[in-house]
Amino acid sequence: MMIPVDEGRETTGRSVGHDAHVVRCRASTARGRARRLWSPLLVAVTAWGVLIVSGLAIRASTQAEALDDALARWTVAVSPAWSVGPARALDVLLGPRAMAVLLILLAAAVGLMATGDRRTRILAGLRTAAAGAGAWGLEALAKRIVDRPRPGVLASDVGAVPLPGSASYPSGHTACAAILATLLALAVLRRGDCDADASGDARRERGAAAAVVMLGALLTVATAWSRVRLGVHHPSDVLASLLLLPPLAAGLLGVLAGGVLAGGVLAGSGAGRIPAESARVAAPLGRRDDRRDDRGAQERRSGDAPEHPHPHPRGDRDEHVPRLGGP
Repeated sequence: MMIPVDEGRETTGRSVGHDAHVVRCRASTARGRARRLWSPLLVAVTAWGVLIVSGLAIRASTQAEALDDALARWTVAVSPAWSVGPARALDVLLGPRAMAVLLILLAAAVGLMATGDRRTRILAGLRTAAAGAGAWGLEALAKRIVDRPRPGVLASDVGAVPLPGSASYPSGHTACAAILATLLALAVLRRGDCDADASGDARRERGAAAAVVMLGALLTVATAWSRVRLGVHHPSDVLASLLLLPPLAAGLLGVLAGGVLAGGVLAGSGAGRIPAESARVAAPLGRRDDRRDDRGAQERRSGDAPEHPHPHPRGDRDEHVPRLGGP
């Protein structure tokens, strides 16, 4: 006995498969978004934790203080007399008052460099400003927690700059340079990758991006040297800012890019929306199913349709249908 097969069963199966594919796309996108959020958050938290723990350990160690003093005196001794002028310039250029202005200018530049529509550009600038401000605020909080005293006057040019009244660890000027250089490097590298994909001239675009990264690194190192040269920071203060502020700023930027300021991640708002990439993947499947259903309906109306949507050789036609009641 042959069990009749519903002609709409195949269409129903395809619809169920399409819905399952959409669900899998949603789940995959949710997992990817969670990874994009938690990985940079872990980097930022780790960098800030190491910054505080290492500062407390250095302050409590007499050997570290002695090594800092020896390195600071050597830096002052080997630096030429004319180096005080550039060091003073960096003191003014990357000070706390100038940080806000520089951060606003950097955010505007990143927004102009970003690719996409106006909303995408605005979000790129906002992410940069928020990441820079967050890293700067966490650096200031680390200063209060560690509360390391400033070094004595080491330079022969007494009064080259007034000794700041804030804590010494970590170096705020070096942190400012490291934050700005990191955010600018990330923006330029991302723009270089986009331009290289569009034009195919990868070597030229990546070369320009590498040049900007190198200039930012040189400026950060010069700032770190200037703080020790002027006798207002221990070498370990500037070293901590050099090593730990870049991952802190990059981690905060990644958190913002994968979270509330993630421009272009979702096709819309609301729990029922499908991510744009998933929608682009799922749409062709639905269109193929619709075309196949239309062809089957036309064949049935014209009388050319086979007895079964998938004809089998005689004797095997109902092989796929389970029999009831024995052989």
